Amino acid sequence: MEEYINIKDFSDIDVKMTNQPYWNQFKSPEWVLEKVKEAAEDKRRFNCMENLVGPTIAYLKAKDVKRKERTLKNLYKDIALNLRKATDKPVEYCPGQQHAVQFGEMSVAILENHCFVFCNRKPVLQVTIRLVNLWVHLLPNMLRL
Repeated sequence: MEEYINIKDFSDIDVKMTNQPYWNQFKSPEWVLEKVKEAAEDKRRFNCMENLVGPTIAYLKAKDVKRKERTLKNLYKDIALNLRKATDKPVEYCPGQQHAVQFGEMSVAILENHCFVFCNRKPVLQVTIRLVNLWVHLLPNMLRL
């Protein structure tokens, strides 16, 4: 049976940690739904972020360590590239660093199936990457782009 995206489940289950007002909004299904609708209306952003679905799934399905490392590196590159295209902001890919995708004081790190968002290197949000189609479209909001 196919798993349907449930925004309430995302907000209740997948959003694990917030410690500042902006990121607390990810706990609100109404706010998340509004952001997803906004993302869908912007075709360029929608298409760019949709490009992340395949690399994200490849990373999550990778079993052996070498393949997992390679697909994660590719995912980071794709995240930076597509965020740059979607937002026209200077998002950087920093290979070999723990915070591999950076935009100003914001950065992203992925560990297993969790995405960690940092502000000035302090964790502000942890999201489980379970609902890939939803996660990719909220990623710009997570980084405040």
